Amino acid sequence: MSFNFSKPELIIKNPVKIDEGWRGVIYAGEYKGKKVSLKIAKSQENIEAINKEAGILEILRGKKEFPQILERGNGYFIYEFIEGAPFKSIKDKGIIKEVLKRLVDIARFLDISGINHGELNNIEKNVLVNVKDSNIDVYLLDFDRGGFSKKTHNVSQLIQVLRKHGILSLEEAIKFGKEYFKEPEKVVKELKYLTEKW
Repeated sequence: MSFNFSKPELIIKNPVKIDEGWRGVIYAGEYKGKKVSLKIAKSQENIEAINKEAGILEILRGKKEFPQILERGNGYFIYEFIEGAPFKSIKDKGIIKEVLKRLVDIARFLDISGINHGELNNIEKNVLVNVKDSNIDVYLLDFDRGGFSKKTHNVSQLIQVLRKHGILSLEEAIKFGKEYFKEPEKVVKELKYLTEKW
């Protein structure tokens, strides 16, 4: 199929626009009898970013904390629809703490995998949370600014998030930022401990 960013109905059935960012527009709809999301480049100039994001998600396939890609084409990709609320809408401190602890693990996993998210300091809109009974599912979205790198910054960016929430002081943030490159597992453990204690 040739790329046509203005016609999502060529890719999925009954598309409904649910979000829009700098590079892509997201629709919910139906694909092969399944509820899905479609991310499609806003313009010709954004195709490369969307294709790169699809490539990252293919590598992350099978890891439930990330969008599960079903199909991709030039300038778009389809993934399983994710039920959840944006992190910024969560008010319960216990849930916020749990989400932040999980994000420390997710950030560490991405660092080990050589994948930079690119916007992990903006979890308000890039993280979806689904709370069902006592289960909390956390999803990290929007890899369109992401990329592959030997020098990743996911945990470093998340340290700034923890500081913004008042979990770390400026001095602690600087200290952990420096220590992370020498003793990453120790720092991850301490970050999770301080978040739990918060």
